[in-house]
Formats: sequence, structure tokens, C-alpha cells
Amino acid sequence: MIRMVAFDPEKLQSFVFEEIVGWFKNSTDRIYSKVEPVSEFEFSSELPEGTHELAFPAEFASVEELGLTVARKAMSDEDPACAVIVLYPHAGLLQVLPQTWFNNREYEVGKQWITRVTRDAVTHRIIGEGFRIPGFCLTEDGKHVASWLT
Repeated sequence: MIRMVAFDPEKLQSFVFEEIVGWFKNSTDRIYSKVEPVSEFEFSSELPEGTHELAFPAEFASVEELGLTVARKAMSDEDPACAVIVLYPHAGLLQVLPQTWFNNREYEVGKQWITRVTRDAVTHRIIGEGFRIPGFCLTEDGKHVASWLT
């Protein structure tokens, strides 16, 4: 599951590292905050390729688009080891784009990975960066590398 959490930045409080050392050791939660989230939601990281309807909390309605990456369990060396998920909270949709080019045959998955993606304002294509892989621009369908960015 992927958990998206929104906080009111005006209410966030600082903390010292010593406050949370034991907390993370004893908790399965991966978020620590002294204040409660304004809103949150979850969705499956295993959704199949395509566009899916998703009910977003009202607090996310002003977000037009948010791109993120998720690891995928590849059953063979040719299967995508990662997917780009594009959230469209204002429209109540999300799109799953398996990265067919990023697989165990071509990359050392675990030693290399896609770190972030965004949409190019001019071409409207998804561009991204990775750890131990160069920047890239995806094809119109968002699943293949159209060009490498240097």
C-alpha cells in the first residue's frame, strides 16, 4: 500500500532526534509528527496498468497532478521492476505506467532505481532521474525511454 499524508505546514513542530530514536524502533509507522495529519489516504501499489478511479479526500482536490515511482515485483528478467504512478486528485483518477525499459535484464535493480519523475512543461512528457541511471524523457505513452537527458 502507498500512504499519502497531508499536514498543515503552519502547525508542524520541530523535534530533536533523541525523541524519535526509540519510537521508530517500536513502531511500524514510517511517519513521525507531533501533530495529526490534516488528511490521508491509501491505495495499492500493485494496481494493474491503466487509469483507475480513486476517491481522494477533499484536502487533495487542489492538486492537479503528482507523479511518483513504485517498485514492482518482476517475475522474469524482462518484466518491469518499476512503475510510474500519476495521481490526478482533482479528477479522482490515477494512472499506472509500468516502466518496461527498467527491468532486471538491463539494470541492477536494487543498486539502480528511478528516484523521481515530473511532467515537462513544454513537451508534456514525463521526465525523471534515477540513482546510478541518467536522466530520461519518456515516450508519449509514458512507458519507454524516448531520450536520455545529459
